[in-house]
Amino acid sequence: MRIKGYGSGTGSFGSGGSRSDLFRGKHRLGQKIHGKLIKNIADNMAWVDFNGDRLLAQLATPHPEGSLLLFIIKQLHPQIVLKEITTGYSEGANTLNLASAFDTARALFENRFTIKLRSNAPIRPLLTLTDFMFFLAADAELFSCYMDAANCARSISDVLKKSKRGRVVYQPWLAPECRRQVTLVRNVGEQAGMTESIVEFDHNKMGMVRIELLHKDTTVAYKLKIQRPKHSSALLKYLSTKDYSATSLKLQNLGVTKLPQSGHGGIIAELLFRA
Repeated sequence: MRIKGYGSGTGSFGSGGSRSDLFRGKHRLGQKIHGKLIKNIADNMAWVDFNGDRLLAQLATPHPEGSLLLFIIKQLHPQIVLKEITTGYSEGANTLNLASAFDTARALFENRFTIKLRSNAPIRPLLTLTDFMFFLAADAELFSCYMDAANCARSISDVLKKSKRGRVVYQPWLAPECRRQVTLVRNVGEQAGMTESIVEFDHNKMGMVRIELLHKDTTVAYKLKIQRPKHSSALLKYLSTKDYSATSLKLQNLGVTKLPQSGHGGIIAELLFRA
């Protein structure tokens, strides 16, 4: 597909071929259309999906794969020319881009990671970081998928820093059987010297799970918030029997409560889209 540059913020597609013809038949000049970035290539070039029509676009600025972008159609003949207007068109859209990019990258990694786990070893409740690094070292594509997700989490942290709401990290080895893992770390009063960590994941029986940990000195207190608490016994047993003898940590269980319905969408949604 032939590509020509039309200045910053424009996308241009070859004049021939069924993809271009199908696109022309569905759209008109001046129309604003949304697209999802499928694959970055080079020099701000990327494959973008426009409701089933996949075309190669030149973007004004780089975006993570999975981002939702907004374009305006500037020309349909002889070549298709789109102008990207995502940047600055609304703060909410940029925030949505970050959340969408992380969800997409995380899901792509999880799919490959699950296959890797099942083909190499029985799944355990917890992998060590060393175990996890061995998996990444043995599979370049798996490593690439993990880095995409980790970098998306880092971009969300950059937004959270502005309002001092903490930082998020992606730690899939903490819940290898589960989906949508994310960890939030934030200070709870600098004078108190207390740190809060929230480990979240989606379990097939328990639903959305949050392990909320408060850490001060050598004491860690934790509370479980679970979408379906009746299935929490295995997790409680695991946490209570875990061997902490190699550390000086003292663990306190503050109980189990039902996760409010407002939390079922995940902590990322709460952090980025709360009023």
